[in-house]
Amino acid sequence: MGRLLPPVIGPKSGGEMSSSRWKILAVEASSSIKSVERKKASMDYSKVCFAVMPFGKKPVQGNEIDFDWIYDNVFAPAIKAVPLPEGGSLEPRRTDKDFVTSDISVDMFRYLEYSRMVIADITGLNANVFYELGLRHRGRQSGTAILRQVQYEDKLPFDISHIKAFPYRYQPDADAAKAREDITTLLTNSRSNRSVRPPRQIRSTICFTMRRKQYAAWTRQRPWHSTGMQSQRTPRIPSFA
Repeated sequence: MGRLLPPVIGPKSGGEMSSSRWKILAVEASSSIKSVERKKASMDYSKVCFAVMPFGKKPVQGNEIDFDWIYDNVFAPAIKAVPLPEGGSLEPRRTDKDFVTSDISVDMFRYLEYSRMVIADITGLNANVFYELGLRHRGRQSGTAILRQVQYEDKLPFDISHIKAFPYRYQPDADAAKAREDITTLLTNSRSNRSVRPPRQIRSTICFTMRRKQYAAWTRQRPWHSTGMQSQRTPRIPSFA
């Protein structure tokens, strides 16, 4: 059997790294990965409010908006001020702000699926934001608040035009303070009555689309053939409860 791992030239005598050393490194890497996974799995998502928004500075209708500043000075303080019935308060999270070495995409999917609350800033109609918003609506029927800066009245895409987007301003400082207060109130009320949810027709469309994808995947995994020829029997349509 050939070598499974490429040879590594060591500092001593220019030789290859021994197989035992490779095993030690593999065990250390596996242990490190498991440690990160345990830390992520132990996160209490029932206290998390995940922020879906652009990162850094982005141009919007000829103006440059610093979304990092908005998160640090408006969204994060507003989220931290939301009390929870079981005690404590909501914790703001954004994938690029996590001080844990892991796959940022995996973190994003976990936050979207499990977080108690999500706020999505659709200012500028950022494609990544809409992608994540769609994933959230698929995973959770409630607990999502959509925000947009009131001075940028872009026409919303049809699929979310029926969902209320809560307006806010962050300039001047007085408007930033009001935005923090309004977002805290919005999240507090939504946490209590779980009223921030996608409309019924959107949820029904998501459910129908997922069933179609499930059936397509099911049929691809079961080729109807025998001895090289296509079978004449009719496949049983699965039931996705």
